Amino acid sequence: MRAAIYCRVSTEDQEREGTSLQTQLETCLSKAHELGYEVPRELTLKETYSGLTLDRPKLNEVRQWVRAKEVDAVIAYTLDRLSRDPVHFIILQEELERASVALILVTEDVDNSDMGRLITYIKGYAAKLEAEKIKERTMRGRKARALAGKLPGGSNTKLYGYNYLPGRGIGEGVRYINEEEAEWVRRIFKWYAEEELSLTKVANRLNSLGVINPSGNNRWARTTIYGILKQPAYIGQDLQVPDSTPLIIAKELFDSVQLMLRSRKQLSPRRMKREYLLRGHISCAQCGRHYIGQARVMGSKVYQYYFCLRAYNGDTPPKCHNRNWRVEELDALVWAEVEKVLTNPEVVFAELQKRTEESQGDMWVKELERVQRLIKNREAQKERTYKAFYLTGDEETFKHDIATVEQDIKRLGAEASDLEHQIELSNKYQLDISRLKEACALVASNIKALSFDEKRLALQALHISVMIDGGKVTLSGAVPTRGLSSVSSQARLTI
Repeated sequence: MRAAIYCRVSTEDQEREGTSLQTQLETCLSKAHELGYEVPRELTLKETYSGLTLDRPKLNEVRQWVRAKEVDAVIAYTLDRLSRDPVHFIILQEELERASVALILVTEDVDNSDMGRLITYIKGYAAKLEAEKIKERTMRGRKARALAGKLPGGSNTKLYGYNYLPGRGIGEGVRYINEEEAEWVRRIFKWYAEEELSLTKVANRLNSLGVINPSGNNRWARTTIYGILKQPAYIGQDLQVPDSTPLIIAKELFDSVQLMLRSRKQLSPRRMKREYLLRGHISCAQCGRHYIGQARVMGSKVYQYYFCLRAYNGDTPPKCHNRNWRVEELDALVWAEVEKVLTNPEVVFAELQKRTEESQGDMWVKELERVQRLIKNREAQKERTYKAFYLTGDEETFKHDIATVEQDIKRLGAEASDLEHQIELSNKYQLDISRLKEACALVASNIKALSFDEKRLALQALHISVMIDGGKVTLSGAVPTRGLSSVSSQARLTI
């Protein structure tokens, strides 16, 4: 029998009171072993979240396992670790009962009788009432500190570029500039505003310099840079508490950066639909990987390129150094040759009579096998990450590492699905010359007015494949093999 373990804390105080995530996990594991349940590492979840909401990331995972009947039991330390809202707890109980999944609490019994539910409801209501009282007292305390010109205590007082001096006396409860960190804040704003570096390039520069980030390590991410650039405390505006935070950045520079952030966001490749005519048709002659389309923002302009996948992300060493191609340049180069074929199809038909269509099935299968090996490797890496977390208890590093590996698994999974689709198409492919003649005749009559989607269909019908080897472009598919003269001073196209 398999059991899932759910552990939760909501404040640092709970950690000090002996209900830390690690303590909960250890006692829940002991309970599971006592009752004979198997608990795989991937079924142990810990999170820091309020118990007054039912929409919690890790709890949602547990509920999904319950609905899918992937577990036989759910184990938690106490009732209030699952929920502080009695209504929410009853919802969870009913979900577990419908799926025939047992609910086990380490420190108390769960009685599903009517009276037991009433007692559970009362206990939950009391826990919720206490939580509301704590919340109200906390808000009153924060308001009083703010009126006194002091920052509220807790993690919100920590900010890169400053030191916080706790206390209630004169000169306490406010931030002071940490000159070493403040200098890096100034450089970040300067690099972004004056040198027009992207968020990623700013992060890469800090990483190359070995600068310690706000979390205490030297791995800067673009999201960290974005958070710094958006932080109004650096111009002295924080929580509306006057004189609690001295400025590091001039307001004019800060406002300029906010304008640039908004402008670049509108130009972001993720927000704008990009068209890549040769998407899925280009391969690298040097490493065998696919080329992908990607947009780059440089200042106020956006440029589109085709990159070798291994050159772009270097996910499997060694990194490929094949050249990038501007999208409009390569699209025009290849389409010009396709136009010649579509407007003079008889040459193609004569060639097709002399040779068997070249199937790419074997290539797709080999590529799929390679991607599946990478997925297996990432799954093993995920297991090692969980193991390292159990040994070290370093949640910050764990969250970063597990997010990275899960992102890799998701990307590779999508790539595998695409390859499976290509294999299916390759197996089903049957060239019908008579229909191809009709299609070519139709296209030739309207060749200059084809839409993007119609051009893509033409590339698929001709099974066009583009191979990149530096400045040399080789075109193959349902086209005759013949040499072409140089088409530009930088590129040579052969088919």
